[in-house]
Parts: sequence; C-alpha cells; structure tokens
Amino acid sequence: MAYAFIQTVAISDFSGAAYGTISTPGFSSNIQTASSIVAAATSSTNEAPTVTDTLLNTFANVDLIFDGIDNQSLSSFLAFNSGTGPDTVAASFGSNSAAFVGLYAAEYSGLATTNPLQDHKANTRLTVGDSSTVETDAMTPTSQPACVWGVCMEDSVGTGAPAAGAGFISRGTTWNLGLDLARVEDERITSTATAKASFTTVASGGPSNYLVAGMVLTEAAVAAATLWHNHCAISIARP
Repeated sequence: MAYAFIQTVAISDFSGAAYGTISTPGFSSNIQTASSIVAAATSSTNEAPTVTDTLLNTFANVDLIFDGIDNQSLSSFLAFNSGTGPDTVAASFGSNSAAFVGLYAAEYSGLATTNPLQDHKANTRLTVGDSSTVETDAMTPTSQPACVWGVCMEDSVGTGAPAAGAGFISRGTTWNLGLDLARVEDERITSTATAKASFTTVASGGPSNYLVAGMVLTEAAVAAATLWHNHCAISIARP
C-alpha cells in the first residue's frame, strides 16, 4: 500500500510581534497509530526551534537554512511511528524572541515505522526570476518506493508561494502575509535515481529569494501474502 497524506495544520504571524513559542490548532482528526508527522518552521532568527506535540512524539530537526539578506530561516522536522489521539504541534524558539514566525505540520500514513529518513537537502536560492525552477540539491534514495517531500518559501518581495514542481502533488500553501508564502508538496517515487524537491515560481512579480527543503522518506514495507498449495506455504511479496 502506498503512503498517504492525511491532514495538516498550520499557524503564522508576520506582524513582527515577538514569540517564544507558537502552537498550531489541533489536527481535525485523531492522529493514526504509526503515522509520521512532517513539520516545517520559519522565523526571523537563524535557529531551529524545538518542535513538540501533545502526543509526545520525538521531532528530529532535519535541516536549517537562513537567508541573511532577508533575515528569515526555514527548518524541517520529522517524527515517526506516532501514537494515536488528538494532537497539537508547537515550536519553541529558546532564548531568542522570534518574529515573522510560521509552523506547519502534516500527517502521513504508510511510511516506515523505523526511521524513514533516507536523505535530505535544504538550500537558499537568491534572486530567482519569474516562472523559474526552485529546487533542492539532489537527494539519493537508498530504497524504493519512497516519498519525496518538499517545502518552499518565498521570503523577500512578496510574490507568494511557488507552484508544485512537475510530478509533485501540492499539499497546499501556508504562512499568510497578505498572500501565502510557502507551498508543501510530495511525490511517490519507484526508483533510486537521484531526486529533488522542485517548485516553479509565479509568472510575475520580479526576482525573489526562496528557501527550499526536501526529504526522501521510506515507504513502509508490505507484508508478504501466504498461499497454501498441496500443504506447502508459499510467500508472495506484494509490490
């Protein structure tokens, strides 16, 4: 069975108010047993916040990048093999009072319950023109099938979130400053060829700066089916 996107929550405040911690609303449905939660955070500080949730999942910080021109960071996080129940996600920025903050989290089922992270990349892409590709550096899958997950944020002139790249499914936009600034996407791959999280900038608005991050995540293995023939057991692995 292929992995599945289940639901998402997000919060942001780009008013310039200072925050030590931000918390999302609760997910609309209970988190399913053994799900993974992928999260992204942004702020005006060059630090990755500590991400936690009410189900006491362990969120590992996967990447942190910082645009020193526009003073905005993007960090990504992963928790796997979740318990079940209602859930709210929070990001705490330590001793720094962060401004221009955002937090996004999404639930996926069908990913490996041991650490599914195969590879990851995060990049700052500066002065990117209209209708151009914004992508991570190449990631190397170690097994397939897998999920390529990506997030991309426009952080300078306010042209807004890019479109999902070719082959990717958009999981919506988030972090509103008059218009949404970030887009999240994923794609199921069935090859171990190198992969990138890829986005396309908007058709008009002028050159802008982007922060982009991606992960390759292992899809859960499907148990072999057992058939009986002449009293002999035959195991057939499902693709």
